[in-house]
Amino acid sequence: MFHSKTVFVVGAGASHEVNLPTGKALAGHIETKLNFEHSPHKTLQSGDPVIYETLYWYSAKQADKDREMKLYMRAAKQVRDAMPQVSSIDSFIDTHAGNRHIELCGKLAIVQTILDEEKKSKLFYNQRDGSWYAASKDIQNTWHQYFFEILADDCRLSNLHAIFDNISFIVFNYDRCIEHFLIHALQTRFTIDALKAEQIIGTLKIIHPYGVVGCLPWQGMGVKVPFGGRARQGENLLSLSRQIKTFTEYEQDVSIVSEIRRLVQGADTIVFLGFAFHPQNMELLKVTEKSIDKTIYSTTSGISKNDARVVRKKIAESFAPPGTRIYINKEYDLKCFELFREFRRTLQYGSR
Repeated sequence: MFHSKTVFVVGAGASHEVNLPTGKALAGHIETKLNFEHSPHKTLQSGDPVIYETLYWYSAKQADKDREMKLYMRAAKQVRDAMPQVSSIDSFIDTHAGNRHIELCGKLAIVQTILDEEKKSKLFYNQRDGSWYAASKDIQNTWHQYFFEILADDCRLSNLHAIFDNISFIVFNYDRCIEHFLIHALQTRFTIDALKAEQIIGTLKIIHPYGVVGCLPWQGMGVKVPFGGRARQGENLLSLSRQIKTFTEYEQDVSIVSEIRRLVQGADTIVFLGFAFHPQNMELLKVTEKSIDKTIYSTTSGISKNDARVVRKKIAESFAPPGTRIYINKEYDLKCFELFREFRRTLQYGSR
């Protein structure tokens, strides 16, 4: 178990360890999804048919359905054409905040892409044909496994209810990898049933500022879709897309912003996993009161030495009081699973 208040800030690089795409790769998939081309006989030759049919269905509900569909096709082309030039789909949608046609095309494509990639990930298994035991063998060298070893260490059935007491997650990804992994890992490690595991994981504070592609079947509120499941065209895919938020949308949600900053401010330890330190995300994490000394760890794989110095300075400015230990030097050029392996005991017990 973790013995100090620890907040994990999770970016796309963390999910990449189980084969989900990072921002640039996600943009490439979205480009393909929205590449709508028709044959001379007007049959769809390329692009995602579920997205196309959803846009057609939604346009048909508008007063001028033909005009609406043309506007959505133009927006899809604009998103498609821009993807090679952007670092992420999020930044492009944010650039065009208020353009409902671009926003909807982008969000529909995000949902379809993430669900497809969840199914291709190391964490996916078909409940009818496979088992979690077989799937779990593929994740031995991922941070999920190393994290759970620390989490489960010195935890017994008698105190299982407290396993998540000192940890929380701020997840900037749309996928459900963490929740999906934990629900199965709890059942396997502690030989408990699904209902008990759901009750335990219900005590975990996990915030997705940008939303998710849907709730897992065992989760409470929201539109549900299994991990790696398929969205149905029409109302189902449209409803799932509404659970995706732009930067502007979550910035306006005062309760989420306040909760995130409360967690960061009260943490003894902050761990950045596969986080790209985009300015808008750092602004969300920024706190005004820096009363608690902290220890901060970050993966730096893919970050240059010069950028690591800039990031270190930004961390200190954002929420690190004097005396905070910041492990983000390139000498700790670690991937997510390597960070847990390198700092296992200090993460578990704290470094004070």
